[in-house]
Amino acid sequence: MSKNLSSLNNIRTLRAEARNMALDMLEELRQKLETVVNERREEENARAAEAREKAEKLAFYQELLMEEGINPAELVNSASPLGNRQKETRKASGEIPLQ
Repeated sequence: MSKNLSSLNNIRTLRAEARNMALDMLEELRQKLETVVNERREEENARAAEAREKAEKLAFYQELLMEEGINPAELVNSASPLGNRQKETRKASGEIPLQ
């Protein structure tokens, strides 16, 4: 957390700063902070909903696989790796043939 934001977490600092500000300015700051907090809360709720949906889908597909007699671990182990191919070795360019 930045130094400026961490000072907002200190009640004494907030009170000292509030004494130097007009009440209407404090109200405006409160409204802006509420807006930011509400936006953040909505983002967190959306992330939690996505995580729940993903967990539900995973459970659904796992149950489907188990009903068919397929263990999900077997599926993972039977998949062939696509990115583990080795490149063919090539001759170095610029080699001078021996005479």
